[in-house]
Amino acid sequence: MGHLGYRKAHLQELVRLVALGRLDISRSVSAVLPLEEIAEGIRRLESKEGNPVRIVITP
Repeated sequence: MGHLGYRKAHLQELVRLVALGRLDISRSVSAVLPLEEIAEGIRRLESKEGNPVRIVITP
């Protein structure tokens, strides 16, 4: 879980809305990476490579 400048309750509500199908965030997902590449995802976010919005990490 990660976020920038929001409270935990905001993130929980976001996850709830996505799970209920009331919010589609698929167009804002910049990349989907496996857990083994989490360091690469963090590097992309820090360097703003490709103007990332969300990077999803899968187990």
